[in-house]
Amino acid sequence: MPKEDEFEKILFEAIEEGLNELGESAKRAIYFYLKEKFGIDSQNVCSNLRKFSRGLNNIFGEGAKIIEGLILQALFRKTGYKPEDNWKQIDFEDNIRKVKEYLEKAEDFQV
Repeated sequence: MPKEDEFEKILFEAIEEGLNELGESAKRAIYFYLKEKFGIDSQNVCSNLRKFSRGLNNIFGEGAKIIEGLILQALFRKTGYKPEDNWKQIDFEDNIRKVKEYLEKAEDFQV
């Protein structure tokens, strides 16, 4: 499996884990809203991170940062990435990009 596919699988698992913190019903409601307003569902969420983040912001306002933080913490755990101390001040997509770059440099990266 190419590294890109491996990363998307791990990222999807982290997104699911973060959303599951809110409960299954809330996760389904979020995906429903994202599908209706942004055309995003669980199948294409990893390739639409900007829209995903914008959708969370539309739903939760500043509270979206908490959900993004849960997702990022799951991603950090799953990949072994050690974030910078100021990771919470860094954009959601930029944090994900940093993890991806870290993994691309890791020769022994496997799911």
